[in-house]
Amino acid sequence: MSVVTMILATSLQALASETPAEWIRRPQPAPPEFAALIQMNGDVGLACVVGRDSRLYDCNIESVAPANLGFEEAALASTDQALVSPRTDDGRPQADIVHFTIRFRYPSDESIPVSRPYEGPQPSARARQIARVMAEAADDARLEEGALPLGGVPVDRREVIADWLRGVPTLSVEARAAFLSRFYTERELEDIFRGEEPDRTPTEDDIRRVMPEFMPERGALAALRERYCATYGCDVVTSSTAGPVAPPR
Repeated sequence: MSVVTMILATSLQALASETPAEWIRRPQPAPPEFAALIQMNGDVGLACVVGRDSRLYDCNIESVAPANLGFEEAALASTDQALVSPRTDDGRPQADIVHFTIRFRYPSDESIPVSRPYEGPQPSARARQIARVMAEAADDARLEEGALPLGGVPVDRREVIADWLRGVPTLSVEARAAFLSRFYTERELEDIFRGEEPDRTPTEDDIRRVMPEFMPERGALAALRERYCATYGCDVVTSSTAGPVAPPR
């Protein structure tokens, strides 16, 4: 047997005894709040150490686009529950470094719900009165601190973006009052007004159902996204790449 043949045979045997790293449980990242609102796609490349227990350790950001919208933090947080079948050598798990990309993708602007009339049951006059008082009590300062979707936005940009968001119809006093009076019963509103915590938490479908006339017109969120990028700059990531998490390599 020639030297070349021996080398090739040895290499093939080594390859046959190795298996690459594979996902056992993929990361499930929660999108940053503001990026999700404006439907901003994002990509985060990471490098992590795979332990023999299949968990990811010492993860580092290798790339992010666009930056400064919270994608980095969301991607890193999602690795805590991820599991990877480590690369094996001759059947034995090997601690290794894997590289992968987490992709944040949103539907096209055409899928954004459009404004339409409310056709559900009408709340009582008392429910509308309480809801209006509660909505007006949520002044701008309170909105800025807790109710505006600013998650992921850098601190030095929050004041400017908060002003933009106050102009979005779904965040107006009228919209908040309509939501409260339609989602909660009069009795529930009385309890909330007295300081009790509500027993029910609305879902995204609930919000769309009870306040359809306050949904942004098609293109409104795209305009907000364009305004952000024009002001602060952002690397636009297309939605053509499939899959929320690329395979580890």
